Amino acid sequence: MTRSRSGGRAGNPTTLVSLGLLAVLAAGCGGPQSATIGRPVTLEGEVVDPQCYFTHGGRGPAHRACALLCARGGQDLAFLNRAGGRVYPIIAARHGENPNDSLYAVVGYPVVVVGALYEKGGQKVLRVDGVKRLDRGS
Repeated sequence: MTRSRSGGRAGNPTTLVSLGLLAVLAAGCGGPQSATIGRPVTLEGEVVDPQCYFTHGGRGPAHRACALLCARGGQDLAFLNRAGGRVYPIIAARHGENPNDSLYAVVGYPVVVVGALYEKGGQKVLRVDGVKRLDRGS
């Protein structure tokens, strides 16, 4: 059995994971080669739970409680664009942030969002910078 200088086993899974994490932190998230500027957008639609929307059409105020349960349980929210019905996954503004945190109050209601649309490999995602309800609750 090989031992490291500190007395631990060389190749220990915990050591390898720690070294890998350290390498990622040292390199940072993203960098100049990965910097992409999104296209500024203002869209009208609804923040939805994509699992319920795609599997059984769940959306709107009647589905709000379920969508919040799913989102707080770890399901990322998405934006259903009123024009064309396209669904955009929502991404965080910064690395390490939860993109759902600023959206719980508006899930299931008609809204206008201001943000940026990013595209890569034919896929599109939305970063929400601001949101406003369009119904009485605004």
